[in-house]
Amino acid sequence: MAITVRYEFNVEGYKTIWGAHGAICEEALMYEDDVVSVVRNEKAHHELLPTLDVTFKSREAAKQYTCVWMGGADDADIKEYLYFANAA
Repeated sequence: MAITVRYEFNVEGYKTIWGAHGAICEEALMYEDDVVSVVRNEKAHHELLPTLDVTFKSREAAKQYTCVWMGGADDADIKEYLYFANAA
């Protein structure tokens, strides 16, 4: 079942938010079909941090991505983030 999660990005070290997103996908070893869609959310954009709504094909794919995005967080923190950051 697909899950959509909202992420804010610090793009320091990347040319764009898309570069940061691509680097996370690569580090998380995401398969091409793990990410169903990615949309830049202008409404959720906070003053400094650009925001993406990422739709994953499964909760497991969302957990992989979130783990890397959080810098290697433990399973409980990942589950909590996915619970509160669900953008759908």
